[in-house]
Amino acid sequence: MASPRERFAEALTFLKGLQDQGIVGIHTDDIPNVRHRQLLVKNGFLREVTKGWYIADGSQ
Repeated sequence: MASPRERFAEALTFLKGLQDQGIVGIHTDDIPNVRHRQLLVKNGFLREVTKGWYIADGSQ
């Protein structure tokens, strides 16, 4: 079982992959792992702009 730190690193790696593909508007379907999305939102890396749509938030 992965530690919380490892899960967070996986979520950041996943977000980086989306950004490398040029994806700006991220739909919930683009992040199949709900825990990744929750971690990224909680830690300020994703911001919900409308229901089901997120953008990467670099203002942390």
